[in-house]
Amino acid sequence: MDPQIESVILSEIQAIGSKLQDFQARTYAWQQEAGERFAALETSMKAVVGNGQPGRLTRVEQAVAVLQRWQYRMIGAAAGGGLVVTAIAWIVTHIVR
Repeated sequence: MDPQIESVILSEIQAIGSKLQDFQARTYAWQQEAGERFAALETSMKAVVGNGQPGRLTRVEQAVAVLQRWQYRMIGAAAGGGLVVTAIAWIVTHIVR
């Protein structure tokens, strides 16, 4: 084979090899970054949901339930207070006259 053709083929093969090494390095860096992000996401998920212990989500649900119970109590107290005021107003207007 002609030495000039061999030289061109060899330089092309070396260029392809260089590009392949660059691609492999970028792929490895991407895999590392993706793995780190996944680990951070998994850690965050365990903090929110809980890893065998009540997580933040469970504590938030419990706090919301407590607030809802207090909301119902306040609505009941307001309704009861309104009933008392209405009864007093009715007594004053109908009986005291």
